[in-house]
Amino acid sequence: MHILQHLGAKLTSVLCTHHHWDHAGGNVELIAKKPGLAVFGADARIPEINYVVKDKEEFKIGNVTIQALWTHCHTKGSISYYAKDGAERAVFTGDTLFLSMYLYIFRTSSPQPGHAPVKESAQVACVE
Repeated sequence: MHILQHLGAKLTSVLCTHHHWDHAGGNVELIAKKPGLAVFGADARIPEINYVVKDKEEFKIGNVTIQALWTHCHTKGSISYYAKDGAERAVFTGDTLFLSMYLYIFRTSSPQPGHAPVKESAQVACVE
């Protein structure tokens, strides 16, 4: 919260990719400090979730258009978020790994425990 204050930014929303503690474990504390915060996700196991997204659903946070993409690679309820702001684009995948990214980062095609199955591409994962 101190960083947000330093930047003059306002926290309005949290995008949770899945329920694991290292991605959603701070939600309870955030809601306690910032009541009314929107917590997006697709899995009821996400603490404090108050907006359940659907696959391919689009919504806006400020000027940024977000599309939720079901990528059930890491957990059954995993969601990736595709964000568009003018010409800028980004994908937030959480712990979902795609083969091309995995090969680049780890120089191997064998997945680590808890990170399987590895999908060939985001396009393949999003249409399955």
